[in-house]
This record gives sequence, structure tokens and C-alpha cells, in this order.
Amino acid sequence: MSKAIASLVKAGIESQEQRKRDFVEKLRANLANSDPKQKDQMIDEFRALFTGR
Repeated sequence: MSKAIASLVKAGIESQEQRKRDFVEKLRANLANSDPKQKDQMIDEFRALFTGR
């Protein structure tokens, strides 16, 4: 049972890390975008990703 729990925790951590990597790639791709709404959306996504909200 503890192996199953460890596997689930590991999968969750890996998933979170992949979401962070995906976000950073998206941020880099859109960094040059001068649209204020786009920047605000990226900031909101950043907050949600790193605070869990």
C-alpha cells in the first residue's frame, strides 16, 4: 500500500513540475507580446500555478 501511495505522490509532483515547465515555455513565447490583457492573463496563470489557487 505504501508503494502505491508513493507512486501517486511521485506522479502528482511530476505533473506539477510539467505544468510549471509548460507555463514557462508559454511565458517565453508570449513575453514579447505587448497586449496588456495577455500579460494580465499570464500573471494570473503564474499566480495560480505557484500558489495552487
